[in-house]
Order: sequence, then C-alpha cells, then structure tokens
Amino acid sequence: MKKLFLAMLIGAVALVGCSKDDGGNEGGDPLVTNVTLPAAGTSFASGETVTITGNGFTASDAILFRVPTKATAPTTDIRATIIKVTATELTFEVPEGLPAGENSVILKRGASEMTLGKISIEAEEPTPGPEPQTAILYGFGIKDNHTVVYRIDAENGVLTEIAALQDGEFLNSAVTIPGSGMIFGVAREEAWGAGAVCRFDPETKTYEVLTETIPDIEMLGVTQDKLYALCVGTSAVAADTEISLSEIDPQTGAIDKVTFGKFLPVTTQDIGWSDYGTLVYDPQSDRMLTTPRIYDGENEDFHLLAFDMATQKAVLGERLATDNVNYLFRKGNDICAVYERVANYGTANESAVTDLYTVDPTAMTLGNKIGGDIAGSWFNWNYDAATERMYGLSEEDWETKTYSVGVYDWKAGSFKKLSESVQVQSIVLVE
Repeated sequence: MKKLFLAMLIGAVALVGCSKDDGGNEGGDPLVTNVTLPAAGTSFASGETVTITGNGFTASDAILFRVPTKATAPTTDIRATIIKVTATELTFEVPEGLPAGENSVILKRGASEMTLGKISIEAEEPTPGPEPQTAILYGFGIKDNHTVVYRIDAENGVLTEIAALQDGEFLNSAVTIPGSGMIFGVAREEAWGAGAVCRFDPETKTYEVLTETIPDIEMLGVTQDKLYALCVGTSAVAADTEISLSEIDPQTGAIDKVTFGKFLPVTTQDIGWSDYGTLVYDPQSDRMLTTPRIYDGENEDFHLLAFDMATQKAVLGERLATDNVNYLFRKGNDICAVYERVANYGTANESAVTDLYTVDPTAMTLGNKIGGDIAGSWFNWNYDAATERMYGLSEEDWETKTYSVGVYDWKAGSFKKLSESVQVQSIVLVE
C-alpha cells in the first residue's frame, strides 16, 4: 500500500509540474518543440515583427499576449497578427496596447495553449494630437471715414493696421468659419438695415462682396463649416413676422433660404436686436441661438430664441427680464451668455458689472454663473480654445467711437484690459 500511495503521489506531482506556463499544454504534450525566441536584451515596439523558430507550428496557430486589466476580468488577451508561418518558423507583428517590459508569448491552437517564452516590449510613445491653431485677433474701426482692419497683439493689445477698405466697403457683424482663415461680414454702413454678405482675406488684404443685397438681414452666424444669415421679415403686425436663416455658400455667395415660421407672442409690437447681437451654434442640440429684444406694449425684454435645424422651427425660450442678457458666445462646445447687472443701484457708486453664465440650448433657459465680476459693460466676446482665454470689447466714448479691448483668462478667472480708448468697434478671433 505504501508503494502504491508513493506512485500516486509522484504521478500527481508530475501532472502539476507540466502546467501550460511551463512549456506544456493542457493535453500534456508540448504544441511545439525546440522553441527559440529573439535573444535577451532585444526589445520591440508595436508594429515591429518578431520571428520564433521551433518544430511543429501549424497554419491554425494564434499568438496571444495576456495582460492585466482593471476591468471586471483580471486579464485580457491581445491577439497578434501572424505574418508568416511554416512548420519551423512563425513571424508575427507586435500588437498595440501591450505594457512596457517583459510580456509572455502564448501559442494557442484550438483549446490548447503553450507559453513559448517572453519578449521585451518598448513603452509606446503617446500619439500626438493635432497642433492647436494659432488664433489671430483682428479689430475693425473707422479712420478718415474708411473701415480699417487692425491686427491686435493678444498679449499686449498693440494695434497694427493691416488694411483700409475703399469707399463704400463696409464690414459689420464679423464672423469666421473655423479653420478658414477668412472673415465674413455684412456690407452696410450702419449696424442694422439691408446689406450684402462680404468676405475679407487677412492674408491677401482683399475685400469682396459675395451676395446680392438682403433687405431683412440682421446678423451672421456659423456652424462648424457653414455660414448663415439671420433674416427677419417685417410687416404691419409684428406677430405675423416670419424669421428665416439663409445658408450662404462661403465661396460663391449662393443663398439657400429656409423659413422657420412665425414665432412671436401675439402681444408683440416690436422686435429688435442689440448692435452686437449674436447668432451662435450648439452642435449638441443642432440649434442656433440668439437673443431678440421683444416689446409687448408695456415691457421690452430680451428672450432666448433657438432655430432647431432638424425640425426647421423657431423656438422661443426664457424671458430674460432680469437686467440685460443680450449677447451669447461659444466657449468650446458650450453656449454661454453675457449677463450685465447693475452694482450699487441708486447710489453714487452705481456701475455696470459683466458676468458670464451657461445657457441650456434644449430647455432654453439661463444656467449657472461660470465667471465674470468684470467691471464695466463688455460684449463681442471671442473664445480661444488653445489658450482658454476670451477677448471682449467695452465702449468708452460713443461720440469718438472709442473702445477698450480686454481679455478674460478662464484658467485664472482673471480679467485685464489690453488696450484702452482705441478706435476698434468690433473684433473677431480667426484661426
């Protein structure tokens, strides 16, 4: 009995010793013999090829790397692409996603596995993302009765004149299509009224009128790659007014007008926009938003108004009766509002303060305060995603048409003036 027990014990030890991590497989016999891997000290990066020699490779063999994971399973298998296989040689490509250091090479054939040995994997270099575009801040003013284009130094606010437009050439409501390098605007002398859509190339200093005159144009807006004009028809009864968006081909000036229907409350007697009113696109909801000022005979308040691009309907939202919320801007993919409040109301120290709020483009409501406490009334905001800074304007003197240029740093939550009392009446940040 002792001899029989000893023989059984030896057999059990032998079975345990022949695990699949020690060159065997669950069937007992090795899948391949005389295995040779690359010499110690050789390391490989993802995409490079590794050749293993031995006896007994087959066309049905697979090469796996079993790596730790923090998911529900303790490990995951990453399969290598086999480049070439013969009975005595197998070549595979090192897959992506392997940890740096020693990694076990597992040969899998059907339900059987065999660890062939280990190879050293180099640390993967992080894939560089696209280089952020350097945005350039441009300003527009009037000099000797001509529209002048300035380049504004984003660090110190110094203005450099780059072009003066000719008689009859105007550029209002300036916008840019991201990545185009072009400035688009409305060719009209005043901030409102009929006008055509124009284009200015800051590199070549060329100005061009793209479209015919549009009698009911209010302002311009852009999506990721398209240019739109907000048009509001007039009638004797304001509530019958229809509103539309005209898609403007930025190359040819062709106009594709889509009417979004009637949208005003029946009590409306008048509708208008601020001189620096904005038309801003929200990619998440596929809506363009603006802030019309609606007069009902007693009150004149700003509202949120959305153009639902999918349903082609105008949706009138929250009545912004608390102070002034008449400008919107894009901060990355977020829609935000410029909220102007009065500090120390009714006292000798009464003054304007600019705050910045989120906007819910779906619920059409004002959200939470996210920044601001900026002394003065600031508008025409342009956000630079690369630096997380935002540039705005404040009117200093209406008669001399002088303004200040300021910058708000979102990282620091701080604001400073870059230029004071300069003849720049609007700005645009161009990538």
